[in-house]
Amino acid sequence: MKHLFKWNKNRRIASVVSAIILVILIGSSYIKNELSVNQLLLCSVLAVCILFLILIDYKLNKIISGVVYALLPACSFFLLEWISHNPFQMDIGIIILNLIIYYLMFLLLLFLCGSGRIAGGIGLVISLVIGAANYFIVSFRSVPIMPWDLLSVKTAASVADQYEFVLNYRFLLVILCFFYLFVFSMKMDIKVKKVPLRIGVTALSLVLMFSYVSYVKTDKAKESFGLDDILFTPNVLYRNNGFMVAFTMNLQYLEVEKPKDYSLETLKEVQETYEENKEQVSVENKPNIIVIMNEAFSDLSVNGEFETNEDYMPFIHSLSENTLKGNAYVSVKGGNTANSEFEFLTNSSMGFLPVGSVAYQQYIRSETPSLVGQLKDLGYQTVSMHPYNASGWNRDKVYDYFGFDKKYFISDFKDDERVRNYISDSATFDKIIQEYQTKEKDQPFFVFDVTMQNHGSYTKEYDNLVNTISLTHTENKYLEQYLTLIKKSDDAFKELVDYFEGEDEDTIILMFGDHQPADYIVKPIYQLNGMDGELSFQEEQNRYIVPYVMWANFDIEESQAEDISLNYLNTLLLEQAGLPLTDYQNYLKDLRQDIPVITANMYMDRDGNMYPRNTLSKNEELNVYSSFQYNLLFDKKDQLNEFYRNHKEE
Repeated sequence: MKHLFKWNKNRRIASVVSAIILVILIGSSYIKNELSVNQLLLCSVLAVCILFLILIDYKLNKIISGVVYALLPACSFFLLEWISHNPFQMDIGIIILNLIIYYLMFLLLLFLCGSGRIAGGIGLVISLVIGAANYFIVSFRSVPIMPWDLLSVKTAASVADQYEFVLNYRFLLVILCFFYLFVFSMKMDIKVKKVPLRIGVTALSLVLMFSYVSYVKTDKAKESFGLDDILFTPNVLYRNNGFMVAFTMNLQYLEVEKPKDYSLETLKEVQETYEENKEQVSVENKPNIIVIMNEAFSDLSVNGEFETNEDYMPFIHSLSENTLKGNAYVSVKGGNTANSEFEFLTNSSMGFLPVGSVAYQQYIRSETPSLVGQLKDLGYQTVSMHPYNASGWNRDKVYDYFGFDKKYFISDFKDDERVRNYISDSATFDKIIQEYQTKEKDQPFFVFDVTMQNHGSYTKEYDNLVNTISLTHTENKYLEQYLTLIKKSDDAFKELVDYFEGEDEDTIILMFGDHQPADYIVKPIYQLNGMDGELSFQEEQNRYIVPYVMWANFDIEESQAEDISLNYLNTLLLEQAGLPLTDYQNYLKDLRQDIPVITANMYMDRDGNMYPRNTLSKNEELNVYSSFQYNLLFDKKDQLNEFYRNHKEE
């Protein structure tokens, strides 16, 4: 036995570290009820075997080492895919296309490092880290990793401690398999010593990888291998095409191409039409404007019926006088808050931008016309408010590009009330009132408040939050925590409305949600309504509905408004406030009569018919809108600046 095992220092350290990691992973999964007793026993046996393998004093000969190294790329591919689905159900051509990038990566690492042990270990770690990152991102926001997510690593890291990183049984088995591969790779005997050979093959590998990436992004690759190109369902696209191929395909969307029928002359003709028909609006009164984009604020009853012990949105439901309420369709769910913000402030639609992209990080890189600049031109003081990190979604820079006079971030809310670990809605609303009380008396002000109170996750327990909303016909503490937070938002909104109801200055307040929470919060509602299977297209779209409520302390239209999307919402707000619209907003006001909803997922006509995203380009009206948006965001040289702005008041 002493000849079989080698108890040197390195092996002892490796076995102890591995044991600690495996105990933590397996133990936490069992504690969180992700494992049955039988699954726990199997994982424990597999883990013990890994420790024995580490201690066995045996090295693979060169031939077996070569065979093992040749299998590592394929094993990495199948294990990474197995985390979410059965990779053997993929088309053989697509499997081969994925395997190519894995083999190129391991080839590059081998000749770059000169050692099979080091290269194999690095390749396995890279594959496992990618798989784990994608697993958790899908769990938290219901969408896989996109290329542009690499630009938001800091944003993701800043909220990571609010989520529970729990492994299910399937992923735990994948991790154990990676451990086995790693142990075997450490026993290989492969070395490449010739420096010229290493340099040559490394260079060749890089050229081949670059060629591979360039090819996969082409239409020829899609046709040759039958790749899924339906961007509307990214989880399905990644499942059908494999992670590496799907991720590589999406690289082509880092830059936005000019619309196919883009014509500056056509846009100028439309512009001239609105300039000729422009009505001079006399602005006798400029009400204060408060806009609250409330984090994850939604009414989940749009997804199915469920009963609670009490109304979780009683105040908003009770509002009727000088109130406009309705449903707004958004482009995201579970995350990517900044896209809803972008659509509202710029009158733009994510429907004309790559699926999964984040406009704030990818496309807003200089001064950009927006509601902020429009109100500044009308003499408003403009204030942004977000009680979290300034760098999140690049807001600190984007808010400057939009032209906010003042910016408040987490450092300005040091001693304010928190709910869970986030600044409460009530605290940000108090800050709005303070800003109102200290502003110049005759100057109207505009506040844009992006809240944080209701941010996910909803799986932890907190001393400063007790669930007051409970489900009647089922029990789910995660959903109940979410509904309790919505009730707190409703209470805070009541306090804000009550305050301005007693003020003499005209003030209009708009609150809307940025998106619904992640899928695991909605799942119990589906179960209650017998919707455990595949959702219809209509049912999928219900996941993108959030409420909006517009209230004023002066007379405005009172109604339950028709459906709308966020790109139109600021136009509706300015109409109710009695303020002049830009020519662009008048154009969108007319477009809304025919197409009241446009999102990254679909568009809806006046009769309520929904059409999937891939039909956007087939609609002539939307092609014109798409061209205007491209001109606004990307054609800085020939931007029709006057079309997007009011004339500044003297």
